[in-house]
Amino acid sequence: MNVLDWNAFLRSQKVSSEPVALSIGVFDGLHRGHQVLIREVCSQEGLSPWVITFNPHPVRILRSEEYPGDIMTKRQKVHGLSTLGLDTTVMIDFSWEFGKLKGTEFLSWVQNGIDVRFIAVGENFHCGYNMDTSAWRMKELLEPKGIKVQILPSVLRGGEVVSSTRIRNAILEGDMYTAIDLLGHPFEVDLTDLPVYTEEGRSLLNRKDVTQVLPRRGTYTVLYWFQGEKKKGILEIDEKFLSWHSNGSVDAITFT
Repeated sequence: MNVLDWNAFLRSQKVSSEPVALSIGVFDGLHRGHQVLIREVCSQEGLSPWVITFNPHPVRILRSEEYPGDIMTKRQKVHGLSTLGLDTTVMIDFSWEFGKLKGTEFLSWVQNGIDVRFIAVGENFHCGYNMDTSAWRMKELLEPKGIKVQILPSVLRGGEVVSSTRIRNAILEGDMYTAIDLLGHPFEVDLTDLPVYTEEGRSLLNRKDVTQVLPRRGTYTVLYWFQGEKKKGILEIDEKFLSWHSNGSVDAITFT
């Protein structure tokens, strides 16, 4: 999968001459609803499947005081997207300045960069300054230009909409069974480049160094990843630290 940053996308007169099927979103967690959108994009015959996504999460920039953390790191999201059959991901480095862009302006830039023929978004999709452009408004704007906009209904699980917010809340409550069910895959804490240290035979990681949302205080059964190999273990979480028995350098912790 090719990964482009937004500036490279804008600098090119036409990033790709191929006709494109596209989805747009934060895709934090790549949960069951996101997977449906991406499958729809990848199923469009004769069109190159793309997504446009954002990092960091817009809420982290715009309302940081109410944001509990990401479900996935950027590295995890890129890896996850690469396994879903996409040709290209455009990664927007979200900022206050970008957040002031109107939805119509954003969509114009997208049309200038690629020959987009099809867009799939969820029914709750919004983009632009103050969320000024809904999925339905995008359909009104683009379909007269020959761009089909498919608005997919929300995916339900347990009678409720699958959403990143619902998953975050489950993780915060320590309800990992629900979080994993909504995701459709395990929840994993990425330890890449994090300052883990060892003390008296235990590995310790300060909670404040983790950008991902974390469960409340408790003891959890997990898998530890050591250079591609996994081993069952116990993770302890308190108000300040994540800690576990030290068995060498751990790359990731997967909740089961």
